[in-house]
Amino acid sequence: MSSNPVVRAVDLGFGNAKFVVGHPLGGEIQCMSFPSLAPLASAAISGGGMLDHPNTVVVEAAGRHFEVGPGVGVARDNCDHRVLHSDYIRTAEYLALMRGVLHYMQVPSIDLLMVGLPMGMVVSRGRELEQLLVGNQRIAFGNDVHISEVECLAQPVGGYLSYLMTTAAPMIRSQVNLVVDIGFYSLDWLLCDGMRPITSRSGHTEGGVSALLRRMAARISQEYDVNYTDYTALDRALTRGYLNIGSEQVPIAKYAADAKPVLDKAMTALANSVGSGIDIQNIIVVGGGAKLYVPGIMARYPKHPVIVAPDPLFANVRGFQMSGEFRMQCKVA
Repeated sequence: MSSNPVVRAVDLGFGNAKFVVGHPLGGEIQCMSFPSLAPLASAAISGGGMLDHPNTVVVEAAGRHFEVGPGVGVARDNCDHRVLHSDYIRTAEYLALMRGVLHYMQVPSIDLLMVGLPMGMVVSRGRELEQLLVGNQRIAFGNDVHISEVECLAQPVGGYLSYLMTTAAPMIRSQVNLVVDIGFYSLDWLLCDGMRPITSRSGHTEGGVSALLRRMAARISQEYDVNYTDYTALDRALTRGYLNIGSEQVPIAKYAADAKPVLDKAMTALANSVGSGIDIQNIIVVGGGAKLYVPGIMARYPKHPVIVAPDPLFANVRGFQMSGEFRMQCKVA
């Protein structure tokens, strides 16, 4: 191993692939993301050079070719091609997305790759994921990336480490903190006394952002008499406030209200596990869906400070990177 080992981190979630592309000495961790969409690749429609080419790359996995990257939108059949089940890491789509991530990292070899899984998968699937990724990975254009070592962490652990390392309030490290990670597939929570996890009161539920989008899509399908499955458009609409349906611009609040039972169910699962919160000093929210769930968390725990981590989409992967760099520094020292 060289004196300057290459450490990279990936948080390949069900909604988005988030990853580190660089960390200059003394600088900020540089992150990138693209949707966790991996449609089968097909011949490009060039339009005689008049149409823009998307920012994507074609990669091979399990004998098939997939198109992945920042420019991938909803697949050409108007369906959302995200995988939403517990065997995610065993699918060709997951491997294709990971190989796409490695392509965009633009490094020929990685000494330590940090990866993450939801709380409900890390114990049962973490070792399997590490073994899947170690060694040579064939990326685009026939090139390989060699990965010497892989370590898998629970996703909210990354978010917690990231917040601890960047907060200006050092006393938080000696307090009891609840980290809530709002992912696309699941909502995970990690309770820690300082740096010590309290596993008996940590957990997860399948109540992430995708559950909200399914509920909203069902309402749209019923109202317009179609099978609406464009979760990517719905996800964007939650940010900008409206949804394009044909030529109409419909306020997304009209459908977001229908998702409240999903939020309520997720908050009940959280409270049943964590309890009243009387011993908790801070609640830290991370993940791409953080802002959507904050009102529900505040309603459940009205006397607690609820802190949304800076740039919450990348909180987990930043923490993975910090953990990996610390581990490699200890090896070199």
